Amino acid sequence: MVKGNSLQLFIGGSGSYSTLGYSTANGLSYTNDVTTVSSKDHGKYPSVEVNSSNWQFTGTCLFSTAAANTVMSLAESGELTPFAFATIAESDWAAGLKSVTGVNTNTSWSVGSGFVKYGSGIVSSVNITANDGENATLDLTITGSGALSSTAPVSQG
Repeated sequence: MVKGNSLQLFIGGSGSYSTLGYSTANGLSYTNDVTTVSSKDHGKYPSVEVNSSNWQFTGTCLFSTAAANTVMSLAESGELTPFAFATIAESDWAAGLKSVTGVNTNTSWSVGSGFVKYGSGIVSSVNITANDGENATLDLTITGSGALSSTAPVSQG
């Protein structure tokens, strides 16, 4: 069983990936747009063909100025950025990166190898919410460009 705190959204850059920190929820949505193919030869059950595929990463974290500045900069630039959605590296858990209260104090997880999807996309949506008396949160959506991959892109440099 994989718990939610073992899956993280990573932002790439300069050949490395980092998390936003204080993450509370992350997600991956992958959709195939299909067309029904039907003929007299198909009988009762038609076939389908994939026309196109699209994906999005989503993330929610507690507001921090570092996370907000990073995400807003990416959104305002509109530039493709490498991202990863992955289980964290086992070595991070094994290293004991938790405080005595059981709260994870690490904001620098490493991309693991259990489940990982790499892709490039743009930050297409940012929502910062600050309700009176509650923790402020930052929500973001990354809209993918191109295919997802299970292997890290090769660094150019």
